[in-house]
Amino acid sequence: MTKDSLSSTLNKTPCRSWLIMHGLVATALLTMSGVAFAERPLITYDQQHELLANNNSEPLLSIYTDGKARAVYPEYMKKAGVYEWQLADSELQTLRKLASKPGIQQFDEQAVQEEIEKNGKQDNTLQSISDSTKTVIDVKNLNESGEVLEGGASTNGGELQSIAFEDVPEMAEQNPEITELTELESLQSRLEAILDQANQSNRIK
Repeated sequence: MTKDSLSSTLNKTPCRSWLIMHGLVATALLTMSGVAFAERPLITYDQQHELLANNNSEPLLSIYTDGKARAVYPEYMKKAGVYEWQLADSELQTLRKLASKPGIQQFDEQAVQEEIEKNGKQDNTLQSISDSTKTVIDVKNLNESGEVLEGGASTNGGELQSIAFEDVPEMAEQNPEITELTELESLQSRLEAILDQANQSNRIK
């Protein structure tokens, strides 16, 4: 081997090693990203009370695409602790269908609030609720069958639909003609029913 060819080989080797290492790192990152994405919940549910601190690191309830349920009750609640269990397939499908309703997937807080105020002015029944409770729901973009839309290809253009609305059960009862509210109340009722499944048998800490 000539001096020039040896020099060329030595110069190329680090470059080739760097490319191999770079490829391995990129592959590992993609794999980790895929795992993280797979672990993102299908839907999360939380409640925020005016008189209570909201410092929980996790939502009250998280439901994953495989039907895994995880409830995290804060210290001030009677059921304080973390619970995990598996939903029945039929229960998961029911939840998916409720979450895929147009009133959920396209929920517009401002528009709904304006409709409530409009109705209240018409019949002079505007009401305020003390000790207000805010319902907070994040749900993946779903089609009408409850299947996740890849890349968030929905009308709102995002991967998640985020909903935050106060006193949902009361507002839905007072405004039954507002479809978005009745659908949100139905979804919240289902999530509350799922929360009731948290018990000592599925408590993990």
